[in-house]
Amino acid sequence: MNPIPSTFCSTIRAATISRAFSSLCIRTCSPALCAALALMLGGACVSVHAQIAHFTRAQTAGANAANDSAASPGAVAADGRVLDVISTNGNFGTVNVGSTSPTPISMLFTFDTAATLGSTTVVTQGVTGLDFTDAGTGTCKAGTAYGAGATCTVNVNFAPKFPGTRYGAADLLDSSGSALATGYLQGAGLGPQVNFLPGTQRILATDAPPYEFFAGVAVDGGGNVYIGDFGDGWVLKETLSGGVYTRSTAVSGLDGPVAIAVDGSGNLYAWDVDSNQVVKETLTAGGGYTLSVVAKITSQDESQGVAVDGSGNLYITDTFGNQVLKETPSAGGYTQSVVANATNNGLDAPAAVATDGSGNVYIADEGNWRVLKETPSAGSYTQSVVTDNAAGGLNYPIGLAVDGSGNVYIGDDNDTIGMTRVLKETPSAGGYTQSVLPINGIVGFAGIAVDGGGNVYIADSGQYRILKEDYADPPTLAFAVATVGTTSNDSPKTETVANEGNAALTFPLPGTGDNPSVPANFVWDPSSTCMQTTASSPAAFQLAVGASCTMVFDFKPATTGSFSEFTELTDNNLNVTGAMQGIKLTGTGVLTSQAITFPQPPSPVYYGAVPITLSATGGASGNPVIFSILSGPGSLSGTNNSVLSVAGWGTIVIAANQAGNKVYPAAPQVTRSITALYSQPAALTSPTPGSSLTGTSATFTWSPGIGATEYMLYLGSTSVRSNNLYNSGPTKVTSVTVTGLPTNGETIYARLYSLIGGAWHTLDYTYSEAALQSAMVYPLAGSTLTGSSETFSWSAVAGAVKYELYLGSEGAGSDDLYHSGFSTHRSATATGLPVNGEKIYARIYWYANGTLQYTDCTYTAVTAQ
Repeated sequence: MNPIPSTFCSTIRAATISRAFSSLCIRTCSPALCAALALMLGGACVSVHAQIAHFTRAQTAGANAANDSAASPGAVAADGRVLDVISTNGNFGTVNVGSTSPTPISMLFTFDTAATLGSTTVVTQGVTGLDFTDAGTGTCKAGTAYGAGATCTVNVNFAPKFPGTRYGAADLLDSSGSALATGYLQGAGLGPQVNFLPGTQRILATDAPPYEFFAGVAVDGGGNVYIGDFGDGWVLKETLSGGVYTRSTAVSGLDGPVAIAVDGSGNLYAWDVDSNQVVKETLTAGGGYTLSVVAKITSQDESQGVAVDGSGNLYITDTFGNQVLKETPSAGGYTQSVVANATNNGLDAPAAVATDGSGNVYIADEGNWRVLKETPSAGSYTQSVVTDNAAGGLNYPIGLAVDGSGNVYIGDDNDTIGMTRVLKETPSAGGYTQSVLPINGIVGFAGIAVDGGGNVYIADSGQYRILKEDYADPPTLAFAVATVGTTSNDSPKTETVANEGNAALTFPLPGTGDNPSVPANFVWDPSSTCMQTTASSPAAFQLAVGASCTMVFDFKPATTGSFSEFTELTDNNLNVTGAMQGIKLTGTGVLTSQAITFPQPPSPVYYGAVPITLSATGGASGNPVIFSILSGPGSLSGTNNSVLSVAGWGTIVIAANQAGNKVYPAAPQVTRSITALYSQPAALTSPTPGSSLTGTSATFTWSPGIGATEYMLYLGSTSVRSNNLYNSGPTKVTSVTVTGLPTNGETIYARLYSLIGGAWHTLDYTYSEAALQSAMVYPLAGSTLTGSSETFSWSAVAGAVKYELYLGSEGAGSDDLYHSGFSTHRSATATGLPVNGEKIYARIYWYANGTLQYTDCTYTAVTAQ
């Protein structure tokens, strides 16, 4: 006799089916009795663990607010009825991808009180018609009234679409389409799965600050993406249809969702950080949701971790409490237990949590720079380390996801290397092999998810966007224009084919031609590690589970024209015989080539320096060379973007490009790098640049700048950079007082030098001299004199101690007619002046404040009659 497993019996005893049925499990059962039991439940006789999950209609969000667990995972009804769902076996085990389980699983529902059933549904993470489907042979019938204690079944088939663990549920619905009870399901697909590396990055969603802050991401069985919009208190849904995403608001009115999870029934779970609680949004008719509270965590005000397993158990990171909690569905709500904590497991600020199909729990233990695996063992957990700082260079693991094959994805905010990176830990020989996904440019990692196809989704909170790293779809390889008969300058191009499934991937021998096939004008490069086979090859090429190979291509056009063709890889992807993936290859063949000459611009340069003019010459097409910045702190302006302004410090990479035409291909891009050092020249602050000076003495003050070690100040009256008035020489001070400045109203040119990194940098300014000059009072300047003798008088100058008058006929400053000599008088009489009507030049000198200054005017001599 084969006994029913003890776990099965103990579970059935706990269920509220019947006392007689419970007593059967106490005794040893025969195979015949086991078969009879299976027949009662509408399924097969299987020796596996039974699973029971109790569900009630949800309480209000405020229920049990004083405790760490609150509302149940069911739906709310006015009469408060309770339904229990009992599953004889919610796990299908392993089924080949593309095949259907040989026997359905029967989900047995027991009505605790009388109710009328509205309808039933079977879903794969909320989506119908996928892996889990209604076999149509169950006894739960829409519109049927069931009395207390009555039972009915929903029989479920499993046809996995992808390898690895898949999650689903059977739901009983009321007349409005809202969930009465849920029986969770899971199973694993077996088969090979092609992924293409390095993948194609797509910005799936973006929003602008300051109103949004993407802080979590999850994906359901249909590839629909859910986003925690912390800034608005929403959970957004990006619905996938025909490769296009359409946004809607799934949930609103939250206080700040920072982590999102989706269960097998399509219900959403969110860490609502500002309210210190984890909420469940139960999917209702029409795609809406009903809110209930799963747990309130009073030890903290933030977390990044929430996950749900195939049985509807919820896992929560209590970051400030240094623990990971498990919320197990039970009658009336959830029962809370501790998976790991600081005392028993050494946790320090756990940031994220994930689960796999075997019930293992993964913890991003951020404070200890490690990721842990908690394996269920005898009612507890056995702890092991997936990777840590010593083994994998972890710095701050803050994001975590596990795919259906047990690969662990880690978002590592690694300030040691100055970037946020995504690590993949692949199970290997009892441990893990680490690889780094080629994903760059993440600023503020806030969540990660992975779908059944192996695509990875990242919440890049710092840039208000959700990234999709597409590995399931074949990419496009675009080649540069090439001259007919030659290989393009960007050849070869490489695409990596990886088997992310759990069975061998086979490239069968083709009946004709090659596998993979390569279109005309493109060439299979011999450096490829994937084998290109023909009908006469000795054996098909295979990739083991987790293995990869490279397909390498060259573009060598035989004729002119634009080419867009597919290289076709035939394999058994997802267990489909003769499955085919097409990698698009594009390129243009032309007759003649051209090149760019791009001299190296000056380097290093300094932040704050004057703009740099770039120059380059192109080839014979005559098209202009256009500059662009590939990376670094700079901006371009002017004709053909040829003027570079340094906007910060770092390495500026500039590209020169020249377009082609019908005869000439585009010239190969040429790049140059410029090092921009962190600096800022000193700047004059006082007197205010452009202002008028107030006297012969002024104190000039300037800012210290950034990176400047010495300064020089020039003052001049003749031109920019002149120093005929003052030259400070190199100095470390930031203020000097200058005396002896002119006061005749002319322009003073100021140049301030800053020594930065061994080179002098300049900023130029202008000022107006103080207008303190004397003015001729009599005769009026510009008038005609009255005779050969004239008395000249002038106004006083503040601070002047002596004056002198020049009169001449040979130009400004000449004294061939009269020279008074210095005196304190402000008048002088000149005789012997000409009377021929010529121009007479007058200059008044005065000595004030240690400097000699003057002013000029002219007269016209009287004409003798």
